[in-house]
Amino acid sequence: MQGAGAGKIAQTLNAEAIPPPSVYRAAQSGQPAAKPTLWSKATVRRILSNSTYVGDMEQGRVRKLNYKSKKAIRLPRDEWIIVPGTHEGIISRRRFAAVQKQLAARSRAAHGETQHPLAGLVRCGMCGGKMELTGSGPRRYYRCCTATKSRAACPGQPYLPMHDIEKLVQTKLQTYTPQPLTYALVHALIQTITVSSPENDRRTIKIVWRF
Repeated sequence: MQGAGAGKIAQTLNAEAIPPPSVYRAAQSGQPAAKPTLWSKATVRRILSNSTYVGDMEQGRVRKLNYKSKKAIRLPRDEWIIVPGTHEGIISRRRFAAVQKQLAARSRAAHGETQHPLAGLVRCGMCGGKMELTGSGPRRYYRCCTATKSRAACPGQPYLPMHDIEKLVQTKLQTYTPQPLTYALVHALIQTITVSSPENDRRTIKIVWRF
């Protein structure tokens, strides 16, 4: 309500060493928590948009891919089962609605552009975490998501210009197809792109193909 975005809230929680939900889930199951145990923007957004906190019951939010797999996919909200007023809420519906309005406005601003072809593929070679795009226009760079949450978890590495990695991937893909970079094409051919920190002014970028 004070205007902080999900990313800023995650940074604050990590700086204050507040355990994320994954730590509590691991403790309940008697299993060690997966590393790194940090808050993320996605976790904060899920909590802020969860109507359980205003007194509603939410079910059917995820579904297993099949009965043999443990992997589950998150379903869109219009497919959930939501029963209002099943218990006493801890925040008011008016405040919840105001936060949803803020989240929606931030989401529209962040997704005004089409999804980048390399979205979700670029990894930090120091911690293994995802790298995200930052900046705007021609000055766009990849940075380590983990380092933005906590420097203790990953010291980070110099930002990588988006143009540099686009040029590398486009050159590599020309071996297989002359088509320009698209999200569907890149994700069909590439599994991950790992970026190492520069050594002697040279940077190693490893591409793991799907074939």
